[in-house]
Amino acid sequence: MNKAIVGVLAVALYLYSYLAEARRPNTVIDYQKWKEQEDAKQKKHFEKLQRTDQDEANNALLTNLQSSLYTSGLSDAQKRHIYGAITSLKIAATVNDVYFKKAAYNDALGTFISVLSS
Repeated sequence: MNKAIVGVLAVALYLYSYLAEARRPNTVIDYQKWKEQEDAKQKKHFEKLQRTDQDEANNALLTNLQSSLYTSGLSDAQKRHIYGAITSLKIAATVNDVYFKKAAYNDALGTFISVLSS
């Protein structure tokens, strides 16, 4: 190879690396944007943990409600209340909102306590 070809190849390599560097997005972000991204990730993770815990509590209460239907001496009105609580827990199982699941749990637990205490 002569000096002209080597020079042209060196310039071509320099331009290629320059263009490749120019196409790369700027990966440096400021602190505020980074903090917002991290907070959003943590919030999403925390909500997932809350949903999982609430689903486990709802399933345990649902099992207890279903087994309480076989308790002797329950009136038809009490059974209807228990069926209503079971239905609300089953609906809550299909929803992703933690607060809805917790409200259904609290309502069903109140029904369960009132039926069994009477």
